[in-house]
Amino acid sequence: MHPRNTLLSVLFLLAGQLLFSQQITIPQFYEDKIGNKSMESNVEFYAYPYSSNKIDLRTFKKIYPTLQAPDYITIQAPDLSTNEGAMVLLGLLDRGKDGANSIIIWVAADYFSREVTFYVDRDMDRSYFNDGPAVTLKAGQRKQRVLIKPFGENSLPRELFLSVPRDQARKMIGGVSPKKQKITNQFAIGGHAGFGSGSLTYEYDNLDTGFPAWYTVNMTEKDFGVNLSYNFSKFIVGLNATYQNIFYYTSYLNIRVDNPEIRIDPNSGRSIRIENVSVNRNKDIHAKNRIQWGLSAAYRIHIGAVEIQPTILGGVTTYLPSTYTPDFSFEEKAYDYSSGSFLEGGIRAEFTIGNGGAFFLGVHANKTWWKPQGYFESLNQENLKTEFLIWKGLLGYRVAIF
Repeated sequence: MHPRNTLLSVLFLLAGQLLFSQQITIPQFYEDKIGNKSMESNVEFYAYPYSSNKIDLRTFKKIYPTLQAPDYITIQAPDLSTNEGAMVLLGLLDRGKDGANSIIIWVAADYFSREVTFYVDRDMDRSYFNDGPAVTLKAGQRKQRVLIKPFGENSLPRELFLSVPRDQARKMIGGVSPKKQKITNQFAIGGHAGFGSGSLTYEYDNLDTGFPAWYTVNMTEKDFGVNLSYNFSKFIVGLNATYQNIFYYTSYLNIRVDNPEIRIDPNSGRSIRIENVSVNRNKDIHAKNRIQWGLSAAYRIHIGAVEIQPTILGGVTTYLPSTYTPDFSFEEKAYDYSSGSFLEGGIRAEFTIGNGGAFFLGVHANKTWWKPQGYFESLNQENLKTEFLIWKGLLGYRVAIF
């Protein structure tokens, strides 16, 4: 079976094998023997994804608890194993007074396309190979007359009129319509914007003083990115590029110059701790713009029209401008950035909102390997530890292209 068809079946099974009232209306006409007028009543059909010729009636029987019918009925239908969006349609005549013989079982092919093909069991013998041509309809097309003989060749035929109303064509089964198709087995392009906050820290042992030094910079950034991806049914792989602007940061360089001291006030007897730490604030100049580009991968957890996507990205960071100045008092002491690597991971919730379109919300953690060329080598230090971590939220939109 086609992966998309399998996916639909899994979704409905996870929903507890619920049947959903589907959008077509099939008025049943009959003669009022008393008033001699043509009357009309509606046969309401329910639907679930077609998976085999063994039709499951258990949920249908819960809708009609007085119906006397087996749990399963086997039909003989055309080969629909490769059809995208084949559905089983279940209806009931005369409130099921004749039990299983009152159940109408039809099959619809290409149910989520703009043109639906209905295989009508006209003689209700559960075989579709002796009923003439199938009925193909478009949304908004005029009603098409269908005759069925529900209780054998000697019974009076029932006259049904099959149509797919235009104003209901958007309301497909389970809230998934031709205008709400997930991006599957397709390329897609997208864009996103985000906001992040985090810190860059490093520490080392200063061999000149024999004491540690540590550095912290708190920063906030805004992001704008684009991506190109290929979307399998359960995985997404793609190319990404994100522009990051650091619009605020505060940095602190702490250098211990001596051991902490405890001094006691002779008058009050109170003790005071002297840290003997020199603190330099905002003395350096960071590159305020970065471009991170590379590869991405995500796993798709389908929950109806919503997806949960654990996501990972990795690649290279390019800095603009490409230098770091540790002390702006001596701007000639600037160090070029190497094109360091980054790794980003998080989770996204994606919502299908259009024909091959979706928007997503995400929370990511971005780790960047920050190392200006020659800067740490210029320090007489050892036991260096660095970390550059940003937490950020994202909002984006993707659309299938082909």
